[in-house]
Amino acid sequence: MPHVPYDEFLSRLKSIKRLGYVKTLRSGNTGIGKSLEDLLGIEENNNSAPDIANVELKSHRADSSSLITISTKAPQKANRRLWGDALAQKYGYENSSGKQSARTTLKLDVPSKKTGLYLSLDDFDKGNLRICHEEDGVIATYTPLEIEDWVQKAQNGLVLVEADVLNNLDTEYFWYESATRYSGWNKHAFEKLIRTEKLRIDIRIRVGKNNGTAIRAKDKSVLNELYQNSESLLTDVTLSSSPSPVDPPFDMDWGTIEDVDNIRSALGEQQTFEDFN
Repeated sequence: MPHVPYDEFLSRLKSIKRLGYVKTLRSGNTGIGKSLEDLLGIEENNNSAPDIANVELKSHRADSSSLITISTKAPQKANRRLWGDALAQKYGYENSSGKQSARTTLKLDVPSKKTGLYLSLDDFDKGNLRICHEEDGVIATYTPLEIEDWVQKAQNGLVLVEADVLNNLDTEYFWYESATRYSGWNKHAFEKLIRTEKLRIDIRIRVGKNNGTAIRAKDKSVLNELYQNSESLLTDVTLSSSPSPVDPPFDMDWGTIEDVDNIRSALGEQQTFEDFN
């Protein structure tokens, strides 16, 4: 996708808030992120690079107790003994679909009953985070630079967009009401949060599919501890009336990809969504 400057990204976020409740463009847990990305003009891809405007974009249902995925990253090849399918085949278990899986949450110094894998901070005085096996020892190491890239991969930081959710006839509508930008990760806080299990490391690998190794926060308060800087982005945006899930401000069906494409086309490289308000 064409480069979008940070100021333009912020302008689009503000305009999306003004839209009120928007009908999800995909059912299920991923609908909130997919819908936001489409409104922002982000093409869906599996690229690990920052999403837009050199920020790592995350979305979250405001009333949800689910974990917040900060980022995913595999250890570098030079710093791991095996990974991917080989890891799942050697240490994995048969999942409900009959496939060999190594999906597991890594506990600090406590091997998983299913995989035998665990997390170690024994070498963290040198900045290293290790993934170990109860019998085979160190399997992979994240170096200090890798950890920094994992926690803060984007130059303009991590932006968490929270949405209020309404359900109408089993269909979700999202009002992307608030957003916070986080930057300047704190190494000492990282260690503390790992030890207190407020930060989790999840391996999400099975044979034939690797969803990445994710670092996940227990809740939003953890982000305030992990990062030195936080900035609220949408507090200056107000609506003249209560947002409605029934009458979106466009005379089109928000449930179709074609209409989102029309918005993208009308948006162009220079316009913002404010042109439609």
